[in-house]
Amino acid sequence: MLQQGKRAQQRITRELGASLLANMFLNTFDYMFEKMKSGNAMNSPSFVSLLSDQGLHPQESAKLQMFVNFFRRIVGTPLQGMITIDRVVGVSLGEQDWLNSQKPLLKIELAPMLQGFESAPELAHADFANMFIGGGVLSGGCVQEEIRFAICPELCLSMLMCPCMLAEEAIQIVGAEQFSSYNGYAFSLQFGGDHVDASKRAEDASVMSAVLAMDALDLRGGNQSLGFQLQAEPLLRDLNKSLAAFTPVDKGSLECFPCVATGNWGCGAFGGCAPLKALVQWASASQCGRQLRYFPFDQDFGPELQQFADDAVVRNATVGDLLSVLWDLKPPKYSRTLAFDHVRSKLQANLKKRSP
Repeated sequence: MLQQGKRAQQRITRELGASLLANMFLNTFDYMFEKMKSGNAMNSPSFVSLLSDQGLHPQESAKLQMFVNFFRRIVGTPLQGMITIDRVVGVSLGEQDWLNSQKPLLKIELAPMLQGFESAPELAHADFANMFIGGGVLSGGCVQEEIRFAICPELCLSMLMCPCMLAEEAIQIVGAEQFSSYNGYAFSLQFGGDHVDASKRAEDASVMSAVLAMDALDLRGGNQSLGFQLQAEPLLRDLNKSLAAFTPVDKGSLECFPCVATGNWGCGAFGGCAPLKALVQWASASQCGRQLRYFPFDQDFGPELQQFADDAVVRNATVGDLLSVLWDLKPPKYSRTLAFDHVRSKLQANLKKRSP
């Protein structure tokens, strides 16, 4: 187990991983996990719900088809390479460390609207995760994380060894291959057929893919105002959570994946403000030396974010410069979103004061 509060790594062969997934599929681990003392901190690795409910729910049938396609593909073809699972903890910064950071804000590249991460296989991919890794992939879930774990079943190995993530922890998974395509989203999810993963391979044949799992701040049933999200506690929480996800676990990780694909983290059902989340992730990625490719998907603020980021980079703005502006913002009482123009004007004013 990769225990909570401890930075640790688990590397397993993909051949062993396939055996573990087969046991999950056949529910041979169910009794063991039900009897674990720490069971309430673990996501269930049981396929019982998926196997029994798929006839009633088309999206569950789609996920089941994806898992069956995985097993069909690997029969008689031993998988080569490794799956590496890292629990990242201990990289968090305090409020003054963030505000005083002299790390330069790095360039952002905006992806076209309605484009998914799958269009950028060469990048590390953020996983908008549940605190229980995998979320509802084996039960009723059918959004970003669940779809990703179904089309890349080896990601589900993390469910066997990772208790739920604490506030300043993230889980990074390297080496999982995509076996299936999909169409639709959520309750319209459909199995899109077999997929041949074009990702590069390492010398040991490991798949050059990286998934960075980070659970968003859950504002359901609570205060979703911009004013609350700009308070120090939620800002620090999201900065340190995304920092744990984006921080390279070693030099090789940064060389292989210098750029992270991410998007509107926690901005659907969880009630997060998408423009604010974009700026928070930009700050944390820049802090650890990684660039972002931002996928706004159904949000139309891409051109504004691009202009804002380009201007800040040209002016040599730092992570601390950006966060100092966010810390001092006083939005209207009932505001639910953030205007990039307002943040840019405040940042430019501060930079002028700083200039000799």
